[in-house]
Amino acid sequence: MHDQSNLQEVVAKLKQEAAELQTRIDEQRVELVSIQELETHVNLQSRELVTLQANIDKLHENATAGSSLFRPMPIPPDVPRQKTLILDLNGILCKIERSAIALRQAKDLGWPVLGSRTMWVVPRSGLREFLEQVLELFCVIIWTSRTERNTELVLEALESAGCLPLGVKSGQACRIWSQSHCDKVEGVSKDGIPIFMKDFATLEFWNIFTQDVLMIDDSPEKGMTNFPYYTLYPSTFTPLVTSPDDDTYLNSKLLPWLKGWEKSVKVTRDYVQEWYRVIGCKDPTDMLVDMFSPLSQIV
Repeated sequence: MHDQSNLQEVVAKLKQEAAELQTRIDEQRVELVSIQELETHVNLQSRELVTLQANIDKLHENATAGSSLFRPMPIPPDVPRQKTLILDLNGILCKIERSAIALRQAKDLGWPVLGSRTMWVVPRSGLREFLEQVLELFCVIIWTSRTERNTELVLEALESAGCLPLGVKSGQACRIWSQSHCDKVEGVSKDGIPIFMKDFATLEFWNIFTQDVLMIDDSPEKGMTNFPYYTLYPSTFTPLVTSPDDDTYLNSKLLPWLKGWEKSVKVTRDYVQEWYRVIGCKDPTDMLVDMFSPLSQIV
């Protein structure tokens, strides 16, 4: 009887040790899976960085070699010069929000908020007046990297609130370009979102002379294949920190600057290089350096 009791104790102890060992094995398996997932993630990030660095090197090579990517199309002397203004949608003309908290904050600040349950559009102060003016001065393209359907919804919201001049939404007063007019950068993303570039080669397809083109965008990565001084990068429109009365950028700063550009006999590159500071923009070349420098240090 005594031997049987001892045997049961030994068996119970062995079972307990086996259970503890199994627990440690399971924990090690979880750790191993986590390590493997981390290695996979690091490998993916490394490949993205290598791809992006290769793109940067290629862009630099094209720039120094005088590639057509960086060399604006010359204007034939017998062609009347009409300057083309490209305007980004989200972040320049309006702000698209999807957060209910952001919606409440925008309303508390007095911003008009348009849209549906899933997407709200905050139009910038003086948007209609600004567009009416630039439509008289330039060939205007509203160019966004959003999908065509998403773009339509935003324009519908703006038009329904009277924020767009007649013919803008329909594309009669200006061109409306969306994601299909952009080039997707393979293997590279920003905050998990694919990067779509606005390459001026698209303009040449439409016989638009890039020597007299200016793009206004708040995302430097969108114009990284173009010559820097043909794009300006103002600060992103942030209605959650600015009241409507304080935001007069479109008509008090940007519009007078654009009128000066319209009258100037200089090519866009020279005018921008001389006057970009007046409207609170950084040097476009510095913007690209700031964007790529963290990646180059990692690679």
